[in-house]
Amino acid sequence: MASMFSFGFSGDDIEDDVDAGVTDTATHTDDNEKNNNTSSADNLPGTSSLPSQIAYNTLKLESSSKNEFLTLGRREIFDVRTQLMAEDAPDHDELISGLEQGDLKPNFYEGGFKTWECALDLARLVLATDQGEADMAHVIELGCGTAVPTLALFARLLSLPEGLMPFRFTLADYNSTVLRMVTLPNLLLTWWLNTRRTTTTTTSQGDDNGGDGSTEEAQKTDEGELDIDSDLINAFLTDLAIRGITIEFISGGWSPHFVDLVLGDHHDAQASSTGRNTLVLASETIYAPSSLDAFSQTLVQLLRRAQARNSGKTTSLVAAKKVYFGVGGGIDEFLHVLRQQPLQDNEQLDIRESSQVTSEGVGRIILEVSIHDTSTNTTSTRT
Repeated sequence: MASMFSFGFSGDDIEDDVDAGVTDTATHTDDNEKNNNTSSADNLPGTSSLPSQIAYNTLKLESSSKNEFLTLGRREIFDVRTQLMAEDAPDHDELISGLEQGDLKPNFYEGGFKTWECALDLARLVLATDQGEADMAHVIELGCGTAVPTLALFARLLSLPEGLMPFRFTLADYNSTVLRMVTLPNLLLTWWLNTRRTTTTTTSQGDDNGGDGSTEEAQKTDEGELDIDSDLINAFLTDLAIRGITIEFISGGWSPHFVDLVLGDHHDAQASSTGRNTLVLASETIYAPSSLDAFSQTLVQLLRRAQARNSGKTTSLVAAKKVYFGVGGGIDEFLHVLRQQPLQDNEQLDIRESSQVTSEGVGRIILEVSIHDTSTNTTSTRT
């Protein structure tokens, strides 16, 4: 079963209640989801599930404008663990174990509480290459977890003039608990850090290195705690509405029904009228051979449907390690499965390497994947 919740509203939708704009828009069940097992996802409670205080650290990444850095907020791991222990839900013991030991359990916990190396690679790429938010309508992140690539685009969008064009983020993760305890708090933190940060609630730790082992000066962190109340939540929701930003969350496995939730009929009218671009992001999603086919099918279907309904450009960026030792997945295995996906008449799968990191540890690559209509005059290069 997968479920989707969204912050989808106009100015008149903002109410005094802290759950304003959070609605349950769809649910589904599919026995063929991810690895041919029935996946399950709890309904995302929305902003009402946020604790009264969040401990955080920050990550600073360079934007396409040189010497300009964007600040992303990430909830501290120990703070997530504290909430998991306090809620004492039946499945939280295994989630805590995965969090503490770094173990991944297929169809249960996919590592979304932590920020992985390829997510940082992807965030740097989308900022360095200037994705052109003014021409973009929809960003979809698969297996988002801490959602660092989306946070990077979100932070840059917050630096632009308000109300340029409607903009939609769809954030998907196998675990609804990850969306509730990490993804949503990180969006709130990033919004606060970039729009109304105050020095009284931040403890600076400027000599600490940025998250995940980075030693670059630009990624040194601040640490602090953010107090959360109804005024802050309402300010967050109101500002998103003014800016025309919609944020959706989807939990559950990859499947055709998942694609329906992302690009269903309830989105078609808005998308077809914009003629703007769609970008699909994914990092560290191809480590398990058992899920490569489901992920590849979902990726191709998302690209096909988004391209068919929209006159703008549709593309995807997939970041991964060349080899996942001890697991079996990797770039070569993914490309083999991806190229076996059935295509329609006049379709060509275009794949090119956008970035490669070989300076440390296992090599990492970012692939750009799109579907090209060979019946048009548009030219494309396939690698």
